[in-house]
Amino acid sequence: MRTPFRFTKTFTLLLGTMAFTLQAASITVNSVVDTAANDGVCTLREAITAANTNDTSGASAGECAAGNAFGMDTIAFNVGGGGAQTINLGSLLPIITSRVNIDGTTQPSYAPGTGMIRVDAGTLYTSVLELGTGSTSSIVKGMMITRGAHYGIFASSDSNNFQGNYIGTNGSSALASENGLALHGSNNVVGGTTDGAGNLIAGAWSSDVFLALGGNLVQGNIIGTDITGTTSMAVGGTGVFIYGTNNVIGGTVAGAGNLISGNGYNMVFGAGAKSNTVQGNKIGTNLAGSAAVTGSGTGILIGAEGNVIGGSASGAGNLISGNAACGIWDDRNGAISTMIQGNYIGTNLAGTAAIPNGKGIWLTATRGTVVGGASSGEGNVVSGNTIEGIWANGPNSTPNIMQGNRIGTNAAGTSALPNNIGLRINDGNNTIGGSSAGAGNLISGNTERGVSLSDGVSGTVLRGNFIGTNAAGSSAIPNGYGVLIDNAPSTTIGGGRPGKATWSPAIALLEFRSATRRAIW
Repeated sequence: MRTPFRFTKTFTLLLGTMAFTLQAASITVNSVVDTAANDGVCTLREAITAANTNDTSGASAGECAAGNAFGMDTIAFNVGGGGAQTINLGSLLPIITSRVNIDGTTQPSYAPGTGMIRVDAGTLYTSVLELGTGSTSSIVKGMMITRGAHYGIFASSDSNNFQGNYIGTNGSSALASENGLALHGSNNVVGGTTDGAGNLIAGAWSSDVFLALGGNLVQGNIIGTDITGTTSMAVGGTGVFIYGTNNVIGGTVAGAGNLISGNGYNMVFGAGAKSNTVQGNKIGTNLAGSAAVTGSGTGILIGAEGNVIGGSASGAGNLISGNAACGIWDDRNGAISTMIQGNYIGTNLAGTAAIPNGKGIWLTATRGTVVGGASSGEGNVVSGNTIEGIWANGPNSTPNIMQGNRIGTNAAGTSALPNNIGLRINDGNNTIGGSSAGAGNLISGNTERGVSLSDGVSGTVLRGNFIGTNAAGSSAIPNGYGVLIDNAPSTTIGGGRPGKATWSPAIALLEFRSATRRAIW
């Protein structure tokens, strides 16, 4: 009885070894020509076909090896004498229909930017690479993908990984298509937190990164600029365009944040882009977070519900500065229950100097947006912006809550870093501050007014804030005027102890114009 048992065990181990051996094939591209012929070379076109069909590209020596039906085939490169080589496409490459690892780092003398395999589609109206049905869990790594009039990379499959690629650029010049990387599948990973994992994606005239579905992770990339992170390579398009749900852009761990700068819109949440999270990114600035990247128009445009920008955890806040029009624009009637927390908006990375947006946060036709919060780490620093720090206007931009923020000061709350107007409200039933510990805002140092309530706005509650002082309430950091109330009925200022409103009476003035039913405690 013992011998059959030993035989069965041995057979199992041998079968396991055989399966492991058969699971992967390596297909080595050795030519830059774009042909499919039995001519003794292996081209990229032939390598993709070999991986799809599990057949060789020809009988001659030097042809592509057959792919394998089991596991992931690797398409490697050994072209010319190594280093930078360009494959100029004459027509659309075969759609990838099997699981592959296209690994440009295998090219001898590979180096990011200067020693890469470049696949260039010229003026073809095509996707340079397309991952279709059957390609789930593929990898594209260390490739340079340029031009073509449609997509750099288009993926309709799921769970793919894109690392260390240059898409739409050679690092210093835009060589882009309409869209850089378009993901019409779910649970893909773009970039990563380890050295060399991030992609450089820039120059697309529509979107550098397009997320049609959900569950995708975008981390550690440079999107919209050159490789130094200082110069825009955009032509007015969008950096990251999101239509799907539950995508994560950035993260809280070291290396997770993206640089997304230099685009007309650096990030857009389209209709249906619900419950996405944006954390730890630099949006509108250079890689160091010390200056603006010229060309950044709007940082984040939100047109869908339930999205989170920042957070209270360490590393969750974004730096959103240097955007000429607006840092965050919460808009389009679909922007419901947005959470904006822990961000620096209009400052440098340290929160000590201005890198102005036009408007810091602009709430138009929003409902239930929360800017800041009473708990530790939830408040934003909204300072240094050339127009308003925060502007809430209609129609129906109500009811929103603004708590725990520093508006017009540095991050420490010790000196002025002025917006023109700190907080401007033109629609009703918004809450500014609160009576609970930590709910009050610091609204100080702004050039014109700390708070402006006008244009028939009603039902505003202004409570528990420090207006015109430092964070401790012990010395003055003056606004031009503390609070302007102009045709703002049913406004409540202060009320409830603790948490009553505080301002420096010698220099922060309270002005009423045509206001009714106002309560001052």
